[in-house]
Amino acid sequence: MRKTTRILIFVAIVIAMLCMVTACQNKNIYLNINGDIEDNYNNINLSELDKVAFQYTDNEEKTVKEKGYTLQAILENVTPIFDDNYILITATDGVSTMIEYSNLDKLIIYENEENKLCVNAPEFPRSVGIKDIADITIIAKNNGNWGIKLVGEGTQYISYGNAKLLFYTQEAVNKMNDIIAYKYVPKEKDISLRDMLDCQNLIAYFTDFDIARSYDNTIIEYKNGNIVMPKSNGQEGILFGIVSDVSTLSYDSFDIMKNALNNDKKVVFILPDGYSYQQYELYKNQLNILGRPCIKAATVNPAISNVSLASLITGKSPFYTEITSRPVKEPAVTDIFEIAKSKGKTVSYIEGSKNLLITSEEPILSLPDSDGFTDSTVFKNSVIELDKNKDLTFIHFHGIDDVNHEYGALSTQALAKLVETDNYISTLLTDFHGVVVIVPDHGHIDKVDSEGNHYGEHGLFQNEDMYIPYFTWEQ
Repeated sequence: MRKTTRILIFVAIVIAMLCMVTACQNKNIYLNINGDIEDNYNNINLSELDKVAFQYTDNEEKTVKEKGYTLQAILENVTPIFDDNYILITATDGVSTMIEYSNLDKLIIYENEENKLCVNAPEFPRSVGIKDIADITIIAKNNGNWGIKLVGEGTQYISYGNAKLLFYTQEAVNKMNDIIAYKYVPKEKDISLRDMLDCQNLIAYFTDFDIARSYDNTIIEYKNGNIVMPKSNGQEGILFGIVSDVSTLSYDSFDIMKNALNNDKKVVFILPDGYSYQQYELYKNQLNILGRPCIKAATVNPAISNVSLASLITGKSPFYTEITSRPVKEPAVTDIFEIAKSKGKTVSYIEGSKNLLITSEEPILSLPDSDGFTDSTVFKNSVIELDKNKDLTFIHFHGIDDVNHEYGALSTQALAKLVETDNYISTLLTDFHGVVVIVPDHGHIDKVDSEGNHYGEHGLFQNEDMYIPYFTWEQ
């Protein structure tokens, strides 16, 4: 072998060894932090942190010197939502320990000889010495107004950290040096959606704007700081919130329209914008059509007109319509107008002063009257269109929503507008023969500003804006 060749081989070996050493030195070690932190999920690269030296006594009573990372330094890379928290350290087998968010500089995370992340905590109770860490969860001591929304008689929250505890049982409480550690183990049974909110008839809302009826016993899991569960399309969805005690969704009305048209029945659909179930309960005895018996239903999220209207005319959740905010766009799925016309049916669509969506049927727009509302013009246009005996007449009254915004849903002005709209609807239906569907797009939340003035909001996923009255009958 020539001398030059030997030199080249030697250089190659040296370079390879240097690369191996460098690779070892640059090995990334990640630790997942989740729960009640901003973005509720964060993979921390421990290799980017400074190590501290420590020592411990192993099972053979030998002193072992190691280097690791203080939990305090690790958590400097995350931002808790709340000021007062616990820390839950979970092993890969599910065994967990929960401690106060304090003395974190005395708790060391290190990688053992088996490349598993472990806890060294000589000043803490023994249960804190977790071997083979899976993740660390920040858990708020109080849920506050953040996390998964639970809508029932009121609106509650369960923070993402506290949601994880649903899957665990507290097994023991240990104390050492005035430090308390709570030992948790995984529950032996599957956890259902109903375990989160002890009510029947739950509807699940996902972060991707899809919606699913859970039938209460749907199994949920905690993954990467989120509650996940199966969706109707077979995929997993991240849970955003739950609405309880209802089994009807606003856009179920689409099937009523479609089935009636398939059976050659006339249909009138009336959308009283912003009419909440709360208003229905308060004022039903003072109303005629809008006060008759109804079904309590849930609307879509976000509970705003464009989004809800898209679902009403397509029978699909916002995930499928791809209408999830206010800009005027065309739904990604076929609307009821196109379906009706494809079957040879005639349609009319009466709107307020502007388009909320791009629909297959161009709406008849209605100019504001002298009071600034469009309802009287919507009424007049509707009378004309109903006289044409169309197969489908879709009518959108906006005044209730406008007054709710300005004065609040519980104001005398709101009641007056409800009565006015109710009179319009009663007149329109006097000589109509067919299927009637009346479904609001969303409810309204009554609020008070700093000066004591009432006003209204919606799109906040609370019981006042998510529950709506749902009417349908044949006459």
